[in-house]
Amino acid sequence: MQLGRLDLVESALTTALKQDALAQGQSFRWCGAVLTDLAAIGAKRRMTDQVITYGREALTLAQESSSS
Repeated sequence: MQLGRLDLVESALTTALKQDALAQGQSFRWCGAVLTDLAAIGAKRRMTDQVITYGREALTLAQESSSS
């Protein structure tokens, strides 16, 4: 992301999420980090919908992980 290649980063992150990361053994923390990175990409692009969508998913995941 620091190199400005948001398109490549976003593609890699969404691919990782599509592979159902939690079912593959990834931690809540890893999934939360991916979701917040995707929200950050949306912020850099000034894409409010993307920020809200991924930010909300990250918050939901945080709530679920703290209740388990």
